[in-house]
Amino acid sequence: MNSGMKLSIMIILLSIASLGQAASSVHRLYIKTTPAKAKIFIMNIKPSFHQGMKLKAGRYDILVNADGYHKQRRWITLKGKDLHTSFRLKAEARKKAKRYPLTITTHPSDARIRIMNIQPVFKQGMTLATGKYDVLVSHPQFPDRRQWVEIKNQAVNMDVILSKTMPLNVTQHGAAENAPRYQLFVNTTPSDAHVQIMNIVPKFESGIALNAGKYYLRISKKGYPVRREWVTITNKDMTLNVNLSPPALCFFGEETRDDKGQRAAVIRSAKLSFHDKFVDASYYVHSTPSGLSNYLKLQGVKKGDTEIDLIGLTQQGQTEEIRATMQLLKNQLLITVHGNQHRLDKVNCN
Repeated sequence: MNSGMKLSIMIILLSIASLGQAASSVHRLYIKTTPAKAKIFIMNIKPSFHQGMKLKAGRYDILVNADGYHKQRRWITLKGKDLHTSFRLKAEARKKAKRYPLTITTHPSDARIRIMNIQPVFKQGMTLATGKYDVLVSHPQFPDRRQWVEIKNQAVNMDVILSKTMPLNVTQHGAAENAPRYQLFVNTTPSDAHVQIMNIVPKFESGIALNAGKYYLRISKKGYPVRREWVTITNKDMTLNVNLSPPALCFFGEETRDDKGQRAAVIRSAKLSFHDKFVDASYYVHSTPSGLSNYLKLQGVKKGDTEIDLIGLTQQGQTEEIRATMQLLKNQLLITVHGNQHRLDKVNCN
């Protein structure tokens, strides 16, 4: 065999060896993920990943992510054989939806309160997630009152007044058309309050002429508690002076320890309604994880512009020797009950 032929044979053998070595340096990659629907990316090459894809031996930067899980990223090495590897993602901690207390004051006070679109039984100050709630207030002696209440991002305190259905008669209470009439004047504070007579059709205007009888007045102004009362016209003109109470004040606070210093999530809310120097207040406390709740009705007297002394009533209406003091600050309420002092922030009353 001459030297030329030997050289050709050697070149062919080297080429075959080189091809075999190149083939052995390509491997398949399989990645198992938890959760199974996680997305897989190889960050240091352009081709998109698919199971069993062929890759040259080397190092690859793998990123795995899925909604609701912490992403995971690490380097892997392909060398000598196919690779089966796995990524287990950790679930993100779910944020607990914030809940806000709902307090409903009814007139009459023994009316029944139900929330029709949830299963839990209504309790004063119960905490609810944001949303709309179908509230039904009922009493055997009054027509039902049903309305939607929306909880957004704060405590909700509301009043529901039940009233008996009144006949709407143009000739009030069936009086004869030629019966004598008397004028009704209503002076309100603030002066731009809205006056309505709820049991007749004609709209109220100052000095309206009315037959003798009973009339159900509603006096309102945005930001003030509504005033409702019956007036009786007998045989003369009548002037009524109505002073709307200052707007109710609502307060809300959250703490991370209870009154005993134990770690807990404590929600407190208070609502104050003013009648001259007298004050009606409700105070609600709910603690988790214990689930303990306390609801107090308070009545008191203002001392000056900011100080209020109160005595407490339980939810069941039994008088207790519970002394409380409140101090009205600029945008806060400082309340002391059972010797414990708490600071609540002012919020809008709904």
